[in-house]
Amino acid sequence: AGFDLIERDIVEQDFIDNIRSIIHHMDVPLAGPGSFPQYMVSQTAAEHRKVVLGGQGGDEMFGG
Repeated sequence: AGFDLIERDIVEQDFIDNIRSIIHHMDVPLAGPGSFPQYMVSQTAAEHRKVVLGGQGGDEMFGG
């Protein structure tokens, strides 16, 4: 069981093309560098999977 690895090359144009959408989907302003890569990972996952579990620490395990 499992899935094949999906790789996606991220280039400067991806940032330019998606920055407005990234800002639109934010609940609160963030200054961290992780918003863009997380958005691209989520976008890629949505193109290939119906459900993806994600989170920090034990979120999936403990329903946090």
